[in-house]
Amino acid sequence: MIFVELVTIAHIPPFSEVTLRTDKDGWTTNEIEGSYQNDRWIFELDDPKYLTGFLCKFALNRQIWSNGDNFNIPGTDNERHTFYLNEIGFGSPVQPVVELGQTQAKLFDISRPDPAGRVYDVIVIGSGMAGGVLADQLADSGLETLVLEAGGVPLETHIANLPRRHVAPGVFTKHVWDRWPQYQVINYDQPTDGSENVYGGAQAFNLGGRSVFWGGFIPRMSSWELDYWPIQIKWDLEDRYYQLAEDLMGRSTAPTTYYTREIHRLLRDQLPRYSHFDAPVAVRQNLTGANTITTGMFSTADLLLESSRTGGLVGSENLTVRTHHQVIRIEPGEPCTVVARDIISEEEREFTAQYVVLACGCFESARLAKRSNIGNGLVGLGVTDHPIAFTHFSIPPDSPYYDRFGSVKVVSQPIEPRPGENRIRDPFNILIELGADFNQGRYLDEDIFRLNAEKRNMLCEIVFLTNTELVLDNQIDFDQSNDFRPIAKIKNPGLPDTVEARVREISDNILTALGGVKFNEGFGDGGLGGVAHEVGSLHMQVTDSNNIAKGTQAELQGVVDENGKFLDQEFVYACDLSIFPTSPAANPSLTAVALALRLSDHLVRLVRP
Repeated sequence: MIFVELVTIAHIPPFSEVTLRTDKDGWTTNEIEGSYQNDRWIFELDDPKYLTGFLCKFALNRQIWSNGDNFNIPGTDNERHTFYLNEIGFGSPVQPVVELGQTQAKLFDISRPDPAGRVYDVIVIGSGMAGGVLADQLADSGLETLVLEAGGVPLETHIANLPRRHVAPGVFTKHVWDRWPQYQVINYDQPTDGSENVYGGAQAFNLGGRSVFWGGFIPRMSSWELDYWPIQIKWDLEDRYYQLAEDLMGRSTAPTTYYTREIHRLLRDQLPRYSHFDAPVAVRQNLTGANTITTGMFSTADLLLESSRTGGLVGSENLTVRTHHQVIRIEPGEPCTVVARDIISEEEREFTAQYVVLACGCFESARLAKRSNIGNGLVGLGVTDHPIAFTHFSIPPDSPYYDRFGSVKVVSQPIEPRPGENRIRDPFNILIELGADFNQGRYLDEDIFRLNAEKRNMLCEIVFLTNTELVLDNQIDFDQSNDFRPIAKIKNPGLPDTVEARVREISDNILTALGGVKFNEGFGDGGLGGVAHEVGSLHMQVTDSNNIAKGTQAELQGVVDENGKFLDQEFVYACDLSIFPTSPAANPSLTAVALALRLSDHLVRLVRP
C-alpha cells in the first residue's frame, strides 16, 4: 500500500473535499477519495497497479487542480508521500466556492425557508455593483426585495479597507487589487472548435461581486460617448442619475496641493483640447460636517450587509439576502418563478416575484437567459472589452516634477468636437498616476511607509482607455450538455493605427515633459477581461429621441430596451454591464450604478403606481 497525504494546516475547511487524480486512472475518470484527519487529507492506494509508480495531482471539490507539475510517486510499498498546501496551492475555481465560516453562518440564516406562498415585488439575481445597489434602493423604496447570490461572504468589505501585502520599494504594483487573484472564479471554458479567444478575465461569485475587488475609479461617460446610447438614457444620466450615483458611492478626490496644480498646468499645456481633473474615486475620505468615521472604498457587500442587518423600513424589513443560491432558471409569468439551487444543501428552491432582474455579470446573465429561453437570438453576441494601453515609468530626483511624498491621479478627457467635426479625434480617456504606490496603497506600519517613501524614483503610470463600438462577431457560446456553461469566443478589437499613433505621441510628449523614464519600451494592453470591463452580451436597443431604433441591421436592435427589459418579456429585466450598447472609455462602474438607480425608480413606478 502507498500513502499520499496533503497537509492543509486548516487552510481548507473540512466541508471542502480534496481528491487524488492519477495517470493510472485516466486523471479525471476515477478520482480517488481520501479521509480528512488532523488537518490533512490521507489517501491509501492498495491496488497493485500503483506499485509500478504513477503521476498524480490533487483536486479541490472535484473541480480545481493543484498548481505546478504532476507529482511523480515511485511504487515503493508502505511508503508515505507528504505534500503541503502552502507549497503547492490550487488554481482558480471554476464554480462558486462554498463559504461556510463563522461570518457566513452568523450573518445569514441560510436554512430559513420563505413563508409559503410569499411573492416578492422584485427578485434581483446577483449582488454586485448594479444588483446590490438596485436591491438596496428597491427595499428602501418599500418594495419587498429578494437578492439571490451564488457565492458566499469571503470578505465583508472592499479589499482596500483591509490590510494587504506591500512589495519591495521601487516595484510597481496595484496594491488595491492585490488579493483579487485569490478569490476569482473562471466560470467559462475555452473554445475547442478552433475559434479565436483572447479573453482572460475571471468572475467574482461572492456577496458584493466584483465591487469588492475594483480600483474605485468612477469617471462619468463623456457626452460624446453617450451619443451612441439611447438619447433618453443620456439625458437621464447627465441630468440626475450620475449625481445620485456619485453621492451614493462617496465620490471624492485627493486634496489639492501645489504639486497637483503644477501637474494640471503641465497637462493643459500638453493637451489643450482636453479637460483635466483630479480622478474621482469612490472613497469616503472625509465627511465634512458629519460626526462619523469614514467608511473607505465603496462596495455593495458593505451596503447590503448594513441594510440586511438593520431593522426598519430602510433596512431588513423589505430586504432578504440569500447567499449560496445559484439560480438555475427563470420561468416568466404573473408572477415569475425563479428556481435556485442551494449549493450547500444541494436542494432546489423556488421563489416568486412580480419582476425579476438579472444582475449577475456579462457571462452569467447571458447564461441564465439562455438556460431560461429568454431573449432573442442576439443573447451572448457582441461581447466587447475596450482596448487599454498603458506604460509604467519613473520620475528621477533630478526632474522638476519629482516629489518624494507626492501623489497625483489625474484623468484627461477629450472635449467635444468642433463644429463640422463628425467624431472625436482621440476616442479615449487618459489616466495619469504619479506616485502610484501612494495613491494605490494603504499604510498602517510607519516602517513600511518609510521604506516606500525612501525609494529613489517616483513610480508612475499612464493609461489609455478607449471607447469602442461592440464587436458583433464576438460571442459567448454555451455548452448545452454541461448546464449551458459559457464558452468565450472573444477577439481583441484592437486600436486603429491612427489611434495607436496618437497614444504613442501623447505618451512620449508627457513623459518627456515630466522627465520620466520608461520601465520598458512599448505598451501593455491590459488584457481583455483583465479589469472586468467586458460588456454587451445582452446589449440594449439604441433609440433616438423619437424612440426609433438606430441602425438597420438586425444585430443593432438589441436584446433589452433602454430600461433593461427583455424585448420578448414583460416582467424580466437585466441590469449590469451586459446591457451596455458600447464599451465606453470611462470605467463602467459609475454608469452601472447610475443605471441601477434609474431602474429602481422605474420598477417602483410599476409596482406602486
